Amino acid sequence: MSIDFSAERWLAIKDNYRRWWAGELDRPLIQIELSGRAPEREKPDIPWHHFSSFYDFSVPAGKIVDWFEYNLESTVFLGDSFPHVIPYFGPGVTAAYLGAELVNSPDESTAWFRPRAEIPASKLRLRLLPDEPWWRRTIEIYRAAQARFKGLVQLDMTDLGGNLDIAASFR
Repeated sequence: MSIDFSAERWLAIKDNYRRWWAGELDRPLIQIELSGRAPEREKPDIPWHHFSSFYDFSVPAGKIVDWFEYNLESTVFLGDSFPHVIPYFGPGVTAAYLGAELVNSPDESTAWFRPRAEIPASKLRLRLLPDEPWWRRTIEIYRAAQARFKGLVQLDMTDLGGNLDIAASFR
């Protein structure tokens, strides 16, 4: 892995953020990421998709993480920036975790969430479905990224969505 970052740099970045939040840093935090750095590896052998949900379930999580790594290796992190990735399944993926259908729309560069059945709001009981495929896929990708990056890369939280948007996915 040839991400242009180090554990020592993380310590300095974390200290800068801590000091900024405490009002002790005499400057703003400035994050600059430049693309175009030459990675030391070939491009992954699957297409790149910004949405992790665009990959078929047959694509192993590690193959998706290969793209995260390739993109990070192609980036120069300046100032207060740091390597991070976001496994992205569409805005409001919590709806899928609760049983809504996730409908990928690559032509529109998004994903939509639709109810699987019409249920009156008064009868709707939302709860996490631990066997729901998108919940399992999310965990699978995060675990693969965590194992690969070993703390060098921040794993951003996927866009869980706002509570009313999630509820609207079941109307």
